[in-house]
This record gives sequence, structure tokens and C-alpha cells, in this order.
Amino acid sequence: MDYKIDLHTHSLASGHAYNTIYEMVEEAKKKALDAKIIETEAKETARAAAEARDIALKAAKEAAKASEYATKQAEAAKLKCQQIEAEAKKKLAALRGKTDIGR
Repeated sequence: MDYKIDLHTHSLASGHAYNTIYEMVEEAKKKALDAKIIETEAKETARAAAEARDIALKAAKEAAKASEYATKQAEAAKLKCQQIEAEAKKKLAALRGKTDIGR
């Protein structure tokens, strides 16, 4: 008996192919293959996962720094607004003392 088998293929998970495992299975069905062997190359997958983790951690650290910076800037702006408001109230009180404004 003859079998149609694709003995060595790579999926997107291998890091150097372009199709997902699902796409490969669907293609094997279209070709009426009896079997298909898909290499995932765990070392490559693990390395890619580690690189993705490192990139995500770096992005998270940068986002935390940006958030901290934005919080400090907002606090400084709030303080400045409070100072301006206090000065404006003093000036208004001084004007009221010299004139009939607000009476």
C-alpha cells in the first residue's frame, strides 16, 4: 500500500516558516495526504518566546517610567496652578481693600 506523506515541514512556530499549523493541516487535507510531520523546533520556539518576553518587559519598564514622569509633571502643574490661584486671590483681596469691588 502506498501512502502520501509529507515528512518534514515547518510551521510559523519554528521561527523560519510562514504558515500556521492550522493552515498546514488544511493544505494537507486538500492534497489528500495520509500524514504530515510538522517540526516545531522547540529550541527556536523557546528562544523566540524568551525574546518576546524580554521585549515585553522592556516595554513595560519604559511605560512605567513614562507614567511616573507624567505623574510628576501633573503634580508640578497642579502645584503651579495652586500658586497662581493663591496669588490671584491675594491680588483680588488687595484690590477689594482699595476699592468697592465685590461689596
